[in-house]
Amino acid sequence: AELFKAALDINAGLPLIWVRLGDNLEANLNYEGAIQAYRSAIEASPDLLAPQLALAYLFFNRQQFDDAAAVLAELLQRVPGDPQILLPVGEIQMIEGQHEAALETIQSALRALERTSAPAPQQGSGQQDALRLRALELQAKTLTSLDRVTEAAAAARALLATNPSNLDGLFVLGTVLLRSGNQEGRDHLSRFQRLSDVREHRELAYDFYRRGRDPERAAAEFEKVLAIEPQDAATLTGLGTVHLAQGNAEAAIELLAQAREAGAASVEWYREWVLALHAAERSDEAMQIWQQVQEAGVTLGPRVWAALGKHQGAC
Repeated sequence: AELFKAALDINAGLPLIWVRLGDNLEANLNYEGAIQAYRSAIEASPDLLAPQLALAYLFFNRQQFDDAAAVLAELLQRVPGDPQILLPVGEIQMIEGQHEAALETIQSALRALERTSAPAPQQGSGQQDALRLRALELQAKTLTSLDRVTEAAAAARALLATNPSNLDGLFVLGTVLLRSGNQEGRDHLSRFQRLSDVREHRELAYDFYRRGRDPERAAAEFEKVLAIEPQDAATLTGLGTVHLAQGNAEAAIELLAQAREAGAASVEWYREWVLALHAAERSDEAMQIWQQVQEAGVTLGPRVWAALGKHQGAC
């Protein structure tokens, strides 16, 4: 936050720096400061969508739905049909019990996403995928609220075809199947409960590690996840990260290797793998992997640069 403030002291008319400052303040639970930063960004560049979207989502996440709806309504007048705007509008309508209106809004967002989808991966496709997933989640939940059981089940199955571990999909499908007397629903609800426990323990682990700086409690929560889902790639990566931070590079390497076998391929995994190899004095291997990642156009961040950049004469 201090770096962003220093940049703004030099030039207060930089809207994206105000947005980054707002994001930082929001992440650190300084909501009033974040709101002011986003409003400053809007003042600096009234036509820029990013700060207005950020402000709307902050209000939404704080359950200040009237404030969020006011910002979103103004945005829709300028950019009608944008799924980034339509989805929180639809979710607010759903929360307020306007289920028919919510369904229409959510399906409009889905149609917009289908029009803009590309057959080949491209920059921004990750955001499109995330928006589509959220739209499918909201559609399934809204159809359930409307007691349109057959459509809700179809929507939930479409959601699970996209992501077999999606909690909303499992819950909706389990619920509507049981409503119709199909005992298969119990299996889906059982998996929903198991994966809910996994997410809870994993989020606690990251919270202890990142916010509380308590690696021992973080490791204990990660271990609880592995007792439920032994091959959970994200958890194996997280536990490897904790062991690396504790100075146990060999244990980190073993866990990260297991994570890779379980399908890990995130930027976080590559970062921790390179750092673990370097810490275990396997710098040649670390350098080789880092170069491969760079050639693929992926940046692993300042920690990797600090550890390995000097070998390339870089900083």
